[in-house]
Formats: sequence, C-alpha cells, structure tokens
Amino acid sequence: KHCPYPSTPDILGISDELLACLCTWLDGHSLAQTVLTCLYLHTIPSIKSTPLAGICNAALKCCDIINDIIVSSLCYEEEDFVTCTYGSVIWSIELLLTALL
Repeated sequence: KHCPYPSTPDILGISDELLACLCTWLDGHSLAQTVLTCLYLHTIPSIKSTPLAGICNAALKCCDIINDIIVSSLCYEEEDFVTCTYGSVIWSIELLLTALL
C-alpha cells in the first residue's frame, strides 16, 4: 500500500537506497536497472512529503547533470558508462513545477 506521508525512518531508508542506486549507475550499470527502479521517482507529483519529493527531484537532477557531462565530454566508452536514458526525460523544470504545485 502506498503511504502518502512516509515516516522519517522511511524517508531515510528510501534516500539510502536511492543513493546506492545512483552509485551503482555511476559504476557502469544501466540507469533503467538502477536509479529508475525507485518507484517514487515516477510519481513525484503525487508525493505528499516535501522532503521526499525534494530528495527525488535532487536525485533526478543529479542524474541529468552527470549524464550531460559524460555525453558532452565524448571521453567515455559505452562499457564504462551507460548514457542511454531509453527515451525518458530524466529531469525537467516542468516535472519540478508539477511536483511543487
């Protein structure tokens, strides 16, 4: 059951898992199999917890920035870093505004 107001320990646990997924992605695994497995990232507008929504937005923005840096540097090998986002927009200002409204 989805709880709209997760407790503080739940938010810390979600944050910890999200950070672990981010590190795994940076280690060379697919974005879809790491960071994007967090279901909260796909439902940010419906998250009622401001801290959790902020953490989710920050994680997506970090992925967006890191991906842009790696792609624009042209100094990576596909086996070192998976830049494919599978057609999904990682982060956008529209997503942030929707989550804040």
